[in-house]
Amino acid sequence: MNLCLYQGTFNPIHYAHLRVAEYVIKENIAEKILFIPAFIPPHKTSEPDMSEHRFKMLQLAIKPYPEFEISDILKPFDKVCSLDEVRYKCKNELKKPVLDDITKIIKKDNNIFGTPINDIVTIDGLRIIFADGFALIRQSNTEPVFTLRFEALTKDKALNCKNVMISLLDECIANFN
Repeated sequence: MNLCLYQGTFNPIHYAHLRVAEYVIKENIAEKILFIPAFIPPHKTSEPDMSEHRFKMLQLAIKPYPEFEISDILKPFDKVCSLDEVRYKCKNELKKPVLDDITKIIKKDNNIFGTPINDIVTIDGLRIIFADGFALIRQSNTEPVFTLRFEALTKDKALNCKNVMISLLDECIANFN
């Protein structure tokens, strides 16, 4: 069976959401649509009661469609904290060597962020994965900046990751000046 996963905040579910799902079924792109609402989206603040309310609205909206189902698989992840994206200025010619240096430093110290690193992914930047979140640094292809993103179960942990990463950037860029 072809299954289409349809994830979003659905805040609120509206006509366009349903038309897109109907189109996927009508065009035989999928046989079933699984709606997966974000309970508390990482980029927004929301009351838990509102998350439940949105879930119930979605249930009611898809009720007439036998091909549509809903999942609460994201509910356990409703307490994730994402910080605002950071844009850190760096000369274009320094971005690659600075990122290489940061990667080496992090690989040498598994606890540099105060929590063990589970994995380091170097495809399209540097993503440091922890049991309870991640830190990401990417080179902009269009501007002389790094883009930084941080996510953790608590704001304090996300802020700690941000502070460590910015300190590393400050240190590595200073070494090239």
